[in-house]
Amino acid sequence: MIEPLPDELRALIAHERHVPRADRAAIRTKLAASVGAAPVATIASAKLATLALASLAVVAGVWWLSRGTPHGEPPPAPAIEEVVYPATPEPSATEHELAPPPAAPAPTAPAHVPSETELLAKAWQALARRDGAQALALVAEHQKFHAHGVLAEEREALRIEALVSVGRGGEARALAQRFFAQYPASVHRKRVEAVLP
Repeated sequence: MIEPLPDELRALIAHERHVPRADRAAIRTKLAASVGAAPVATIASAKLATLALASLAVVAGVWWLSRGTPHGEPPPAPAIEEVVYPATPEPSATEHELAPPPAAPAPTAPAHVPSETELLAKAWQALARRDGAQALALVAEHQKFHAHGVLAEEREALRIEALVSVGRGGEARALAQRFFAQYPASVHRKRVEAVLP
């Protein structure tokens, strides 16, 4: 048994039947002009049939959707499945061993860089106290902070004298030869020659 058409569908079909004749004639004329040789009646009836079927499909779809839920309530939302991801495994001891060691902290500059004169004055004082090891340490510090300073000549003369005072005469003589070649007119020449063994 066929169910009767819903009221909305019957109203739509009734509306399509009551389209004014003038509008139908205008549509047929436009269709005939655009299609050319096709009969106007065939084109008009095909167009109306297509329009009626489309309208019928829309109304039937709305009616079918409205049957399942009460008016004004949206259809129930689809259930969302919860996705469970597997836990990340803890790294093994081997992975820890393969990891690169943490980077060493960047060297920080000293809060106070002693001046050339300050370092060499302390080195001369250490040498006067017969503390050649302390004098050599201060000369090395001067080399570190002021490698190409204006007092490089004085530093090398002091280094030779400090080497002699700690009993490293061979190193002192070799350094003195380089000193004389680099500073042939040095004011410290006589002093260096005097301390050499």
